[in-house]
Amino acid sequence: MHNFFVDAIGKPGEEVLFPQSEMKHLFKTLRAAPGDMIGLLDGKGARAEAELAGDKKIIIRKLTEYPEPETKIHLFVAAPKRNALDQLLRQCTEAGVWSIHPLITRYSVAAPEKISDRWRSLLQEACKQSGNIFLPELNTPCSLDQAMEKIKSTGMAAFYGAVSESGRKLPQVSADIAWLVGPEGGFSEEEERKMSACGVAPLHIGPYIMRVETAAVCGVALLNFATRM
Repeated sequence: MHNFFVDAIGKPGEEVLFPQSEMKHLFKTLRAAPGDMIGLLDGKGARAEAELAGDKKIIIRKLTEYPEPETKIHLFVAAPKRNALDQLLRQCTEAGVWSIHPLITRYSVAAPEKISDRWRSLLQEACKQSGNIFLPELNTPCSLDQAMEKIKSTGMAAFYGAVSESGRKLPQVSADIAWLVGPEGGFSEEEERKMSACGVAPLHIGPYIMRVETAAVCGVALLNFATRM
């Protein structure tokens, strides 16, 4: 069943109005016909099944609303260059990240000044592909100091990737989790000292040095798994 993203899902029996671009994709590209069923997502925890009727009408048949997860994974990541960033956004959405905070560090290779509409489109496409019912929250780029302030003020448990096996194994925590991923050059020694002073712990997720996009999605997936054990 193909999924489509809508800003608001109505009640069973009501008609859904699609933007023209989605109507074209549904009826011309996918060649949908009356009687076909599609999925609808609003990114806020609601999922609906809708039926295509005559005159290209889309009628909601079933609506399910899901609660937010008890533990949420918040990604703070030094943004890689464009193609790798696209991959990171898609895959972390598929892995169930709750929010994404672009992080500006000493060795950052890209320093975005604002959130791109294109990024939001990538997140929506990943939700549609994966069936993720919660659209990740995109935050404005921040410095490491600002990230530390946010983590401390919200009481999140926080971790960053460590190749050394002296780093902690997968934690079992009930609070929200911050996962910090540095740039290709890694965090500087000063940044690691700063994180340690703020209670951010090294977390060993594998023996090899990973690319930024790989470390981001592996950490999100493993931490999500750990919170559900």
